[in-house]
Amino acid sequence: MLWSVGFGGRMTVAKLLLSFFILNSFCEASNQPPRFQNYFFHSYLLIYENTPVGTSVTQLQAVDPDQEPLIFGVVGEEAMRYFAVERDTGVVWLRQPLDRETKSEMQVEFFVSDSQGVVKDTVNIQIGDVNDNSPTFHGQPYTVHIAENTPVGTSVYQVNATDPDQGTGGSVLFSFQPPSSFFSIDGARGTVTVTRALDYETTSAYQLTVNATDQDKKRPLSSLSNLAITITDVQDMDPIFTNLPYSTNIGEDVPPGYEVRKIRAIDQDLGRPRGIGYTIISGNTNSIFALAYISGSLTVNGQLDRENPLYSSGFTLTVKGTELNDDRTPTDASVMTTFTILLIDKNDNAPKFNSSEYRVRITELAQVGFALPLFIQAEDKDEGVNSMFQVFLTGNNSAHFTISPTAVQGRADIRMRVDVPLDYENIQSYSFSLYANESISEHVGFARIYIDLINENDNRPIFLKPLYNISLPENTPRGTSLLRIQATDGDFGTFGTVRYYFSDEPDQFSLDTETGWVHLWGNLDYELMRRFTLTVLARDGGGEETTGRLWVNVLDVNDNTPLFQKEAYMGSLRENEQAAQQVARVRATDEDSPPNNILTYTITSVSAFRGYFRITMVEGYAVISVNSPLDYEMVPEGMIYLTVMAKDGGNPALNSSVSVTIELFDENDNPPKFSKASYLVKIPENIIAAECHNSIRRPYWTLTSVDLALYNGLWIFFLLGLTVPQ
Repeated sequence: MLWSVGFGGRMTVAKLLLSFFILNSFCEASNQPPRFQNYFFHSYLLIYENTPVGTSVTQLQAVDPDQEPLIFGVVGEEAMRYFAVERDTGVVWLRQPLDRETKSEMQVEFFVSDSQGVVKDTVNIQIGDVNDNSPTFHGQPYTVHIAENTPVGTSVYQVNATDPDQGTGGSVLFSFQPPSSFFSIDGARGTVTVTRALDYETTSAYQLTVNATDQDKKRPLSSLSNLAITITDVQDMDPIFTNLPYSTNIGEDVPPGYEVRKIRAIDQDLGRPRGIGYTIISGNTNSIFALAYISGSLTVNGQLDRENPLYSSGFTLTVKGTELNDDRTPTDASVMTTFTILLIDKNDNAPKFNSSEYRVRITELAQVGFALPLFIQAEDKDEGVNSMFQVFLTGNNSAHFTISPTAVQGRADIRMRVDVPLDYENIQSYSFSLYANESISEHVGFARIYIDLINENDNRPIFLKPLYNISLPENTPRGTSLLRIQATDGDFGTFGTVRYYFSDEPDQFSLDTETGWVHLWGNLDYELMRRFTLTVLARDGGGEETTGRLWVNVLDVNDNTPLFQKEAYMGSLRENEQAAQQVARVRATDEDSPPNNILTYTITSVSAFRGYFRITMVEGYAVISVNSPLDYEMVPEGMIYLTVMAKDGGNPALNSSVSVTIELFDENDNPPKFSKASYLVKIPENIIAAECHNSIRRPYWTLTSVDLALYNGLWIFFLLGLTVPQ
């Protein structure tokens, strides 16, 4: 702006200042304040007490008709402790934790301002409840004393707990943790009730844990407290004996007044136990024992003797313990038990057998473990260790038997058993001693044992060889003694006599029943049977049998000549064949065995062309072939006759022969030949032409031609030329 300086300068400045003041006054008169638009200014704002510090709880919203920039804030010291307002956006932040139980609501004043003024308004902030408090027990510690005979169903105590939270979070339920078998608690009121009969002697005190839990559905909170219940004793139990069972052993020689044992019973009512009085109810034969009424000392009251039948089995005393009043008068509370007393014997008896000797006869076939039919009983009339003794056998061959038991206490039946296999053929009878020995050397029991064995056919015949094997030629003469079969039998008498038999009687052999000699009874033929397998039975006098084997091997003898498969063989061949040709195959067999049946073939005679034929073996056949061309015209009628011999490998060798006929076929391999080099013929001059062969009675000449090819011997004659003499 340019300002002018001169006459009218002051007037201009004054006009400007006046205009400014007028304009400013006009603006202040026309400005409108801002207004809050949040609903909670007209109702309330709910903020839950568990809202974390720093959380945005709301945003102040306001409008300014003049659309000037707005500034937001909070007023008051308390409000500023809890809340902070972002001046430009109006976002309200929580600055301090809330606690509904301490302060459930507050009045907070917020402001909004523009450039001309400030607008304030108050918000009612309600603090929303959250289940953040556990129940609190009151009146602790909880202790109570009740009698053990308190009836079931009696309420004996009540616990109290509260929760400052609202709604279900402030509602408390009670329970025992863990549950109690003897007490229950009312969930709403906290009343504790007896649910099962109590017993001071079993449990004199209970430590229960009470759990108080609010009923918040999302996050229930709980607290624990201890309830101590002490049970007081009541006289309701009978006494009991201690250190049961009562049982003892005493020597039979103890003197009168000897203390056997102290008997003790106690009152089970432990709160104020009473004294006990003792008495013997039964079992005190001849009042041999005495029992002190107050002390419970049991003593011997007479002379003991274990051999006395009344005392030998011991004593079983029935003892009673009764609770006493303070004046030692009996009450109704009592208990009874038994006291077993056994007398200890002195070792004054030797063991004895029920007989001085024992005799028995048993079969030699008695198996190991067989119990001999003997009633042997050993007894020592002493008791305990004094009645213990050892039983054993001694003497020749006593080890063949065993006894049980060998250690005896008191009395036992002694069983004697066979310990090794018996054999009448080795030992016919036994005699040995039976002893019963105690630890004291002079305490010995003795008896004699006699055992006779009964002979049995307990041995089978046994062949000297498990297999008899013999080989002989097939031409062995009938009646020849081949070999002797022998078997032995370990039995005596007729049980040991052995006879021999074939299981199946063969046609070719015989067996001497008594001696076991095998003889050839029939003819042998290697070609029919090469081996005989014979089963031989050896039978003793008791009928016991053993089976043996006899192999008779038949050896081949060259007694069969070779035999051709055909009586005669035929072959054929064309003459002039250049390559070696097979003309015939022959074969012979020999029933003998190798090497006797190994055959060789030879050509013994040939009617023509000797040396042209040879024999080779092909697949078991003797193949006859010719190794040079043959000429039909050299063989009468084209037939060649051979003789082939087959000889075996025996010594001496045998042979046989067969004829082989070979037919040779002709080939046209020779031209005709005239008998003369030229012929001279004289013919009459008056011979009529063309009638010559019909009218001439005889020929004027004869032409002879020879053709060696007989099959092609058809001769045709031609006049090749005619020469007429001048």
